[in-house]
Amino acid sequence: MRRPAYAEQGWHFSRMSVQEPAIREEVSPGATQLYAFMLMEDIHNGVLPYGPRPLGPRARIEPDDPELAAMIAQAISTKGSDRLQFALPEFIRQSASEIAMFGQAVREIGYWSAPDAKRPSAFRLLHLPPNRVLWRRGKPVQRLSDKTAASLGSRYVELPAADLLRFHWPHEKYGGHSDIMQRVRLLSGTSHPEFLIPDPRRDGGVVPVDFGDFHQTLYRALAEATRSVGWNARGLISKHQTDYHHLYRQLRFERFKIVLRSVIVETLNLGLCRAGDRIGFTAHLSLDGAPDEAELDEAERRLAEGKHTYKEIMAPFWRI
Repeated sequence: MRRPAYAEQGWHFSRMSVQEPAIREEVSPGATQLYAFMLMEDIHNGVLPYGPRPLGPRARIEPDDPELAAMIAQAISTKGSDRLQFALPEFIRQSASEIAMFGQAVREIGYWSAPDAKRPSAFRLLHLPPNRVLWRRGKPVQRLSDKTAASLGSRYVELPAADLLRFHWPHEKYGGHSDIMQRVRLLSGTSHPEFLIPDPRRDGGVVPVDFGDFHQTLYRALAEATRSVGWNARGLISKHQTDYHHLYRQLRFERFKIVLRSVIVETLNLGLCRAGDRIGFTAHLSLDGAPDEAELDEAERRLAEGKHTYKEIMAPFWRI
């Protein structure tokens, strides 16, 4: 099923935000944010296991309506897919990446309305760069780039609060996003500090340094910065902890990804409720076959028993 050509049919599309494709590059961290990029990538790849059915996760919609599922898939997909099995995982991973980097992901619900229709008939979630959505005088606004602001004559565009979806970092369980990511970014910038490795083109000579001690201190600081989410930094900190604590942190990271995925799906369902009220449908999305907190509880119980192998404990989270 192809995406309906609503615009070619003369339909009206409600939208207040300004789409600026060029600034979507701002969502990705720069080369100087190595550890921040690694953490974001691990969250993106791990928030939902990859794999085909029956081992991989399967999107489910209630009520089971193929046409409704196709409409929702088209609304949330950035690649034009009308298959929910592809569109929902894609949406979850993209949202998780933005939440990891900026503490939130933001979408505007835009509605398609046929000519002379009393209510819209379809919708779409429009991407907004999360670092450009601000609150001024209690109202959400989009801060535009210099080029766009000059052409429109305004720096800010007021956004419709009722049509805005904000996917948040789960701060209730894991603390503030900035508390973690600011420290991770700081450590990214000190992995090879200039004062230890001076530019050979400058005067001053070589500064003697014990890189073993330096990296040990660096990785300990990285472990402390990411303690609440349990990230093991792809094994960088493994030499500085026991196998038990490595696995303990890994399970904590798995729980964080489960909680983050749940927040994204719950917020998306809130958006479906809003869109459904406007268009006239009822729908609820869920995922079958994805690891849940009950399996995490069982894995932590097995770890505490000390009778199971690493592979046995981690098996529920390696479904491929």
